Amino acid sequence: MSLELITASAAKLFEKDFDLGFMRSFRASGQHEKAQLLRMCQEMGWHGLVIDEDRGGFGYQLDVLCALLQELGRAAFPTLYFSHFVAPLLTLDSVTGSPAKQRLLEAIANCESTPVMATNSSTAESFAGVAAFRIEEAAAGASICGSAELVCDVDSATLLIVPALRSDGKIALFAVEKDQPGVHIGERVDQAYGRTFSVTCSSVLVGDVTELDVLPQSTLRDVYSRCAIAQSAVLIGNAQRAMTFAVEHILVRKQFGKLLAEFQAVQHQAADMYRAVDVAQLFMREALEQPDSDGLLESASCCKAWTNDAAFQVSATSHQLMGGTGYMQETNLQLLTSLAIRGQYEFGSADYHREVVATLALRK
Repeated sequence: MSLELITASAAKLFEKDFDLGFMRSFRASGQHEKAQLLRMCQEMGWHGLVIDEDRGGFGYQLDVLCALLQELGRAAFPTLYFSHFVAPLLTLDSVTGSPAKQRLLEAIANCESTPVMATNSSTAESFAGVAAFRIEEAAAGASICGSAELVCDVDSATLLIVPALRSDGKIALFAVEKDQPGVHIGERVDQAYGRTFSVTCSSVLVGDVTELDVLPQSTLRDVYSRCAIAQSAVLIGNAQRAMTFAVEHILVRKQFGKLLAEFQAVQHQAADMYRAVDVAQLFMREALEQPDSDGLLESASCCKAWTNDAAFQVSATSHQLMGGTGYMQETNLQLLTSLAIRGQYEFGSADYHREVVATLALRK
């Protein structure tokens, strides 16, 4: 399956069967269509893009995944694809070839398992579970304790991937069933952030769950950087679609007997939107080409910081150009904007990533 085929088939699917009207209905209906969207991802083969071919996947790299994620961003696709088939699989890709990992990848490729990272994605430390889960020694044996907030799509997952901090500072990665004794899942509904969950582990015995690997924190930081690049791709697609709506509007809307597109101030705003998106794409391409860990961390943070600001700028400018029409909940632009605002905080805010870049610069 070629890159062109993946993106073309995705664009056609979102135009025909899963347009923005469907996505708006999904958001308003209490997510009744979630199983349908998840099944669609599996039927299209998207769930196995980065899984090795010998495990039932396609074996693509991050650049192909980002191309698909741009299409998902244009379609205002909900978080479930990223939650189940991006963050967990990029994490498993960092794990050595343990038998447990291979079995899990085969189960995901065969649609027998749908994982989710039981972590908060706001910072690299929270993603690695440093402040969330830990391994405690007790008379009954080692156990996983702690909790993570704002975890997306736990309701549609069959398996939790839990990173827990060990006493030596390394991270142990576990595959934990949702119904495992000691695991508690609570739902959190927030109009500002959407539907998320808390995951709490109360003395979950290590011997009762599957340990995938033990990793240094730096490895999970690299995974976090790759996820930040992937989330940037979603935001770029989102901004491109919002910009398209605004440009289409100014080419037909008249004011004072002239098209809005004929006013120089409007042309400047449109040019600024194009510039913001083009630079975001350049940052993403540079980040995808980084061969080493240090270069990846800096490039990923530059990419996510710029793209966060660019997505918000494009959405705000599009609303300004479209006037009151763009603010109505019945319009597609409003849907894109709400997802863009949420995406700014997934895998690091602009301020967080600017701080990362500044810290790296001081070390040089």
